Amino acid sequence: MSELNDEVEFFDEGHIYKIAGEQWRSVTTVIRSVLGNPYARVREDALEAARERGKRIHAAIHYLNEDDLDWSSVIDEDRPYIESYILWQKATDFKPQRGWIEKIVLLRDLRVAGRIDLPGILFNKPVLIDLKSGVCDEKEVGAQTAGYCIGLGEVWRDRYGLKLIPGKMAKLVPCKNPNDFAAFRAMCTVHAWRNGG
Repeated sequence: MSELNDEVEFFDEGHIYKIAGEQWRSVTTVIRSVLGNPYARVREDALEAARERGKRIHAAIHYLNEDDLDWSSVIDEDRPYIESYILWQKATDFKPQRGWIEKIVLLRDLRVAGRIDLPGILFNKPVLIDLKSGVCDEKEVGAQTAGYCIGLGEVWRDRYGLKLIPGKMAKLVPCKNPNDFAAFRAMCTVHAWRNGG
């Protein structure tokens, strides 16, 4: 499946971005090439099941925030994650920025592309939230959200990971390290150096 967003073509299989027919690196690929993959020791079948679940949950929360979720399309396994998000949203009065959820951003000077999860207003401030139904590593999420903010041209946004916890309210993980931005740019340099360009 591919998706066209302005000038960007996104291929879900392999998480590939193409701009004018040329493949760009993804934010996540860059980070994991330097930090390592937190799922490296997970069996491939379990990893694939978790990936598919994550995609379904992201899509459901996207539609939920656009007031367009068909609950009959949500499978039982995913419901507790979505309910975890709903509990958190009600408790914090988070207001998603419609039209920007799951939007593709380009970091042109770095030749990197990414897809932001959930921009909005939290505690009366503009924020960028990355949803996590699996591992929510502060360093990885910090670099990831920094990359997205660079792509948005808005380094001033507060950044968070949101760990979805089945049966409980989601947990907000703040990304407060100001070095996340420089670290992400350095990761892009290392990734390009390792891969010849």
